[in-house]
Parts: sequence; C-alpha cells; structure tokens
Amino acid sequence: MLFPRAFPLVLAAEGKIYVFEGMGSESFGEVYDISWDIWEPLSSPPEAIDLCVPVLDSSRSRILVHCNANDTLYAYYYDRKSWVCLEQKFCYCESTTEWHSVSVGQWQAYFGLGQPFP
Repeated sequence: MLFPRAFPLVLAAEGKIYVFEGMGSESFGEVYDISWDIWEPLSSPPEAIDLCVPVLDSSRSRILVHCNANDTLYAYYYDRKSWVCLEQKFCYCESTTEWHSVSVGQWQAYFGLGQPFP
C-alpha cells in the first residue's frame, strides 16, 4: 500500500483490490492492480467521508460508500474513476437493534423480543 492504514476496509473488483479508510489517513483510498503489480491513490471524494463499510455493486461498476457525518450516499465508479453523490439524507440504520416506526416517524431502539422501548 502507498499509505499505512489503521482500520482498512477492503474489497475486490475487476482484478483490482480497493482499500479505503476515512479515519484521518493521508489518502482516503487506493487501488492495487493485480496484473500490473501497481498501487495507485483513488481520486478524492467530493467531501470528507467518515467511511462506513463500502459495498460492491458490480452490475453497475461501482462501489457504494456511505458518509455517516452528513448521511450522504456516494458511488465510486471504478470504470470511470469518478465519484457521484447518489443520495443526500440517505436513510441509514445504525444497528440491528433499531427499527423505524411509521406511526412515530423516527428510528427507535428495540430491546429483546418484547415491545420497543418507549
């Protein structure tokens, strides 16, 4: 890798390995080309991203990245090497212990198998 990373998030697509970290590293992300044995930095996203887990969407040649800080969903199109904002105010559940109450209109914590916590 080009830069040391404390908590790298890694995925593979199209013969390349993508490494991300939004925890204050010198570079947000980089890519390793397996066939050429070369590391290259990724282009920077449009804004600083406090990275959640990246998700591969190979059918559209993109990697989805969620920004926790402002709740925005980005796509990195690896065939074009470019970033696109897909959704601002992207609905995001922080854990599997929360559920969205339609009647209340917000996320609520869920405790055990009984009723949700008021």
